[in-house]
Amino acid sequence: MSYPKSICVDIDDTISFTLNRDWENAKPNIPLIEKLNKLYDEGWDIWYVTARGNLSCKSRVEAEERYRPGIEKWFKQYNVKYTGLSFQKILASYYIDDKSITPQNFINLDVKELKGGLSGAFIEKRNDRVYKTADNTKDAVAWYRIAEKYFNVPKIDSVIGKTICMDYIENDGNVKIFDAIDILSKMKHIPCVESDFSTYINRIENHLKNISVISDDEKRYIIVLLKNYKNYFDENQSFSHGDFSIDNMLNKNGKLYLIDPIYIDGLYSSWLLDAGKLAHSLNRYNRTDDYLIFYSFFDDKKSIIKLAELTQWIRIYKYSPEELKQRTILEIRKLLTEI
Repeated sequence: MSYPKSICVDIDDTISFTLNRDWENAKPNIPLIEKLNKLYDEGWDIWYVTARGNLSCKSRVEAEERYRPGIEKWFKQYNVKYTGLSFQKILASYYIDDKSITPQNFINLDVKELKGGLSGAFIEKRNDRVYKTADNTKDAVAWYRIAEKYFNVPKIDSVIGKTICMDYIENDGNVKIFDAIDILSKMKHIPCVESDFSTYINRIENHLKNISVISDDEKRYIIVLLKNYKNYFDENQSFSHGDFSIDNMLNKNGKLYLIDPIYIDGLYSSWLLDAGKLAHSLNRYNRTDDYLIFYSFFDDKKSIIKLAELTQWIRIYKYSPEELKQRTILEIRKLLTEI
């Protein structure tokens, strides 16, 4: 190996791009591969180095045994020329890596932890990128891939394990209620995988078990209401955000961006639940005027959306601090009188 003419190149999100770490179907970065092939033909040593397996394997030896055959097959498919493939760091003149940073740039790097909400996710801002680590990362990426066709969402840069890296969207003002209503109007026309509203009823039943201060009669009445509207909910299945709260909407240059979805393939999905979540968040944050405007816009569906809002109060109960739990009970009982 000739150090003065050697290049060490990472594989994932550098010469290849994957969705949900689907190595076999990774897309090639043709311009980069062609340039590296040209340098190889000119006498440079091109070493491809990967950390693949750091999360899934107990050792680098195990990682190499598991991943080397697939990588070499992919290299052959896309005519990648190389001196060697290593699962350990190689001495080189240049290092090409999507996560590389010079010492001075690291000194200047602005790292800030962001609020993670009730989900327990770890979220960090690094200059103009956001890194979010959560158990639902794979499902969230699937949601973003669908949603980007219809709405403004952050651009995803990479996904590693449970961590997603995406563009940071600077929120420059309050979300306008009619922008959110417009998204709901679009959401109802986007199809989803068919499911049954009974799956959602079961989820609410399980959440109600965590609320001891609500009587059994009140719990039964809530479930009866949901069952009475089951057919209507089933008829209004659609693609949805899953956590359509004003916390998860960012306004930048007059455009509304959606972040932090809850998306589980196979579970019931509907714009009506999103509407209930939005109403819940407006109510929770005391945006009274917007709350009234929202319900005036959906006046013909007020009862069913209030029922959806009620279920959102039930869903957050076990994650809430004590002061919010007390208010949650008040809001549930108040909504029961309005439906």
